[in-house]
Amino acid sequence: MMAKTRWRMILAAGVLAIFAGGCRTTPAGGGATTKPWSGPTLPLNELVGRINGNNQRIQTLWTRHITEANIVDENGEAHFVNLEGVLMMRKPDGFFFQGDKDVLKQNVVVIGTAADRYWLTIDDGKRAEHWWGFQKNAGKPCVRSDLMPINPNLIAEVLGIADINTNLLAAPVPVMRFNPDERAYMVVWQAPAGNYCAAQKEVWYDVETLLPKAVFLFDRNGRVVLRAWLSRYVRVGDEPEGGAADERPVVASYLSLYFPETHSTMHLQLSSPRLQYKNRPGADTIRYRGPNDGMRTTQIDADCE
Repeated sequence: MMAKTRWRMILAAGVLAIFAGGCRTTPAGGGATTKPWSGPTLPLNELVGRINGNNQRIQTLWTRHITEANIVDENGEAHFVNLEGVLMMRKPDGFFFQGDKDVLKQNVVVIGTAADRYWLTIDDGKRAEHWWGFQKNAGKPCVRSDLMPINPNLIAEVLGIADINTNLLAAPVPVMRFNPDERAYMVVWQAPAGNYCAAQKEVWYDVETLLPKAVFLFDRNGRVVLRAWLSRYVRVGDEPEGGAADERPVVASYLSLYFPETHSTMHLQLSSPRLQYKNRPGADTIRYRGPNDGMRTTQIDADCE
């Protein structure tokens, strides 16, 4: 109990540090202002190689979490929840988040993505709802993304451990600029959208660690649909080769997410990250879970059919 209380205090402090005061004039994640970077920098191809050196060693991930979320529904009503549970990821398209209130109230929030579908379930005692959509329609104008308080595909994107395509001229094409004031490489991925190119994702990589500290995801009109701050990197607890502790890949243990479209927020504190735990996530671990009986269900891409 003491450990859980300490975690909640750390989580609350992180939330206040990141969101207090509105506009930010200090470096990403808060803290004292630092001097602009004046040292050497890397070209894009070398930066990608260094990033992949860490990310390609994380093809699966299992971790516990403590999460605070303020979930805003389509009517503008906010639902605050404290959750504990398990988060799993399996590349290229498997993501699963289970949030329990306590041992008596499990699966309060379930978020998932698989090869064919993505889904969100909320059952907090006040509401019992399930949203889902087909992956083949993700990102199309016919999708009513505003109906889903939290988009599962967006969360999977901000873990910061995706493998980057080394063909740097293949769409979505990455374009890099260096910002000495933020001490960060800012990489924007853009792809054709009709008769123009549109930004899909922007990631800020710390100049010294080369780890992502901020992620911005965009819709077709260039509007931010998810803003995330990543920090407190920790080593993954195991590797197939059993490498030395200081050689193991790292993941962010603190993620602060904001969804401007719905104004929902999530603040996640991860602990004990491992590549796998008791063979999870396995090949068939992450699969679509439909609604429970009597649960209100919304297919957000029904207009695409």
